[in-house]
Amino acid sequence: MRVVRYHAFETNSSSVHSLCISKEEPKRYPNKIKFESGIFDQRRMDLKTTDLRASYLYEMICSEEALDSTYTNKLKSFLDKKGIKYKFPKENKGYIGHSPDNEDIVKRLFENTDLLNNYLFSERSFVQVGSDSDEEYMVYELLPEKNQNNDDIEYADYFVINRWN
Repeated sequence: MRVVRYHAFETNSSSVHSLCISKEEPKRYPNKIKFESGIFDQRRMDLKTTDLRASYLYEMICSEEALDSTYTNKLKSFLDKKGIKYKFPKENKGYIGHSPDNEDIVKRLFENTDLLNNYLFSERSFVQVGSDSDEEYMVYELLPEKNQNNDDIEYADYFVINRWN
């Protein structure tokens, strides 16, 4: 059962990750992306740069053995088509919570290349990682709500994918 508190759905989860994807198309693209291994659990983080959002996506891909090589290659192909250079870590030593959700989210991003494009490159897109016990950590107070459908919420200018662990 979910409870609405502080304008957000909450569970007995210890961490909340919200992918906030701007509907605004990117104004420019980077020349290069540096992917890094990272630890994305319940520590408060706001991932606002392309490199940080890309690293978060890479951790989602690497967390699922079934996705790893297939979606890493799809990501490389996506970036190659845009003429963007990239560098991946030689070895992935990172961690991301919510691994049961990762496969679905990765597939959704790659099925809709506009969504993937805006996730990676729109300056207004961001990921918030934190704990649902952090009262100051509520993406929902920042975004005007438009539509609500299960765990995903559509706002006037954003599409938000929520993940609980």
